[in-house]
Amino acid sequence: MLQFPSIPYTAPSYFALVDSGASIHILTCHTFLSDATVHHSTVASFAGSTSRATHKGTFTALVQCTNNNFHHLVQKHSALVVPDASRILFSISQALIAGHHVHFGTSPGLLLQHTKAFIPFVRDTHTGMYLLPLTPPTSRHDGTYPIQQAMGTAVPAVSIPSSPRILPAIPITQYTPSNATLHNTLGHISHGRSKQLEVGIPQPSGKAVTCPICITAKARRSARPIPSDVAKRAQHPWQDVSVDLSGKMRTQGITNVFYFIPFVDNYSGAKIVEFVERKRNFIHAYHRFVARIDGVHPRKLRTDKGGEFMSTELKELLELHFVHHQICAVDEHYSVGTSENAVGRLRETALALLLQANLPAKFWPCAIQHSAFLSNYTSRSRSNPKLTVYELIYQRKATCLGYLPSELIAQYFGHAINAKATSIYPAHQASS
Repeated sequence: MLQFPSIPYTAPSYFALVDSGASIHILTCHTFLSDATVHHSTVASFAGSTSRATHKGTFTALVQCTNNNFHHLVQKHSALVVPDASRILFSISQALIAGHHVHFGTSPGLLLQHTKAFIPFVRDTHTGMYLLPLTPPTSRHDGTYPIQQAMGTAVPAVSIPSSPRILPAIPITQYTPSNATLHNTLGHISHGRSKQLEVGIPQPSGKAVTCPICITAKARRSARPIPSDVAKRAQHPWQDVSVDLSGKMRTQGITNVFYFIPFVDNYSGAKIVEFVERKRNFIHAYHRFVARIDGVHPRKLRTDKGGEFMSTELKELLELHFVHHQICAVDEHYSVGTSENAVGRLRETALALLLQANLPAKFWPCAIQHSAFLSNYTSRSRSNPKLTVYELIYQRKATCLGYLPSELIAQYFGHAINAKATSIYPAHQASS
């Protein structure tokens, strides 16, 4: 829970901070957890901040003894998963409950109860704290990318490099993702659609994946709005734009926002998402949207009769730039059906991404933004269903290869909108 400098490691090894104050093992991911059950509880750090656990279960890891042999360390119902924790904590209290002995002094380490094997601790030169090297079990994975399949079946020896070094990226040709991995990486799209895409990663084979996250996140209460008439659509991108405001989110996002606003191009189906803290700030989101489409205002803007769309300030801005503001009648939201549908689709995809990555709810703006990014890469365009939105606008095929993490033990987080980078949620230190 405390912030410490990270230690260079030999993949796929991790380092747990040996903590005498923690009453239970604190994990940042499911790599060292088995028999997991949903367990939401408040967790307090020594600095006074609080966080929330998501799962509880059995702590399981491989530890290296002094004779270079690996021992399977298992303790039932002794670990909590706290996704936004800064470090893995190894509880001395739980070790003593299991009957092990913890030694400090000239030979710090952990003496196991039954085998009498001795696991030495490693001292962090930056903080002076003791660390316990951990290696994932051979059958474990981080929820998206199988660790041992990517790293090899042999368990590596735990070693500490003498100086910091950058680990080489794993060639993507050495890793063949499963159908479930492809399904999760592409934002939980349908199996048939993923087989049709050519985005630089292997296509799935075999039967469709039964995904419980999709069943949970994509449940619908009513049919989506009907599409508009093809003859009345625009002939160029971002000439005819539909926009809608989402409902207020229960949790405030990490950028202090409560609403997201999808701008949908009725020609291609492309989506651009902006975020606001209050409804009255819609005009600022509209300015940012225009800046992202090279400063050219659309010719037609379709909205409903929400107060944020009927303000005098927005009306004067649209008239100044010769934008036709088309307002749908009461109870006729099918006139802005594309944006109404976008709100629901982005929410369900974002929920699936958050559940898959085991992230706190405060990261929903990043998930919404990445959902729009994946939708533009994978969805069929409105004017030409044979092409994706990306292919129609940029006249070339998309590739998702550049957005796969180089270290497959990390949790893929999303696409950064304001930088040429991806966001990675590292499994070994869970930095956010």
